[in-house]
Amino acid sequence: MGNVTKIKQKLHSNKLAKIYPRVERVNRDLSPEHITDEIASFCPPPSTKSFCAVAKDNPLDGYELLCEIDLQDITPYFNSLMIYRILKLLYGSPEILGAMLSISSVDDSKTIPESALDWGYAIRIENDLLAEVRSIHNNTRVKLRYWIKIISKNKSHKKARIEKMDKFSQVFLDCLEKNTHLFEERDEISDDTKSMSAFSNVFVEKYNSAMQMLDLAKNIDRLPERRDRIWDENVAISTGGALYLASAILFIIALEALINTIYHLLLKPAFSHQVYERATVRMDLDLRIISAHVFCDGFAKPILAPGTELWKRLLRGCSRRVRLR
Repeated sequence: MGNVTKIKQKLHSNKLAKIYPRVERVNRDLSPEHITDEIASFCPPPSTKSFCAVAKDNPLDGYELLCEIDLQDITPYFNSLMIYRILKLLYGSPEILGAMLSISSVDDSKTIPESALDWGYAIRIENDLLAEVRSIHNNTRVKLRYWIKIISKNKSHKKARIEKMDKFSQVFLDCLEKNTHLFEERDEISDDTKSMSAFSNVFVEKYNSAMQMLDLAKNIDRLPERRDRIWDENVAISTGGALYLASAILFIIALEALINTIYHLLLKPAFSHQVYERATVRMDLDLRIISAHVFCDGFAKPILAPGTELWKRLLRGCSRRVRLR
């Protein structure tokens, strides 16, 4: 059997990074003091062991917010994960602008990063004009912000800046459009590696997503305390167990991806014909697991025995996934 080849992510256009360089954010220190009323309701409530902290809004001191655009309103086929992937390939890892911090058990004055909540990239358009692409509200929204050092009252200066901002927006949207393939890496397999030895490792992708969702749930997914509310109070949002459920379902999806890979690579030639698909690759996940030793090479006995506690937990997880379809 051939070696598994990792598919490299390739940009079809890097014009954005060639024209507009990245700027290192000066205001990147995280602190709960920087939490504004606008984002307070989206921050997870603090506990005895952890708390939410964010960076200042403006990337550089002395810069004022000129305008803010919700990318969901201007981007065709908006996808926040795709935007993140493209920017990371263009400019490297983002600045962390919001995170959950743990209080050190050794020294109460020290904090330890737990999980990132928001990210961002500051990009220079000209000396006194910056663009910033960043997520807000626990990575639920992605904004394009323009920051300016001096707001001019001169009409010609205003017009020139608007034209530069408009040009940046056009280049940015063009870059997104030309790199939409990054959301379907399997289409990017080159002809010389297009074989059964080169495929996307879906199991690892889904398992890592499940682990990240679980870590997020441990920090955020808390039921709200029961108490009387004050009229017109800004109440913190609570997911109430939804993130734990999402992580459990992602683990089941990751397991199914692994079993699919096993059947794809190790299915015995005698069962490779299409007439056997309903008994092999199209069979329910639990049945594929306990019968893998029958239909696939490399197994001397069943992967998982029916009736065990692990088997019962697997069935419960699969049933939850089916109910949500």
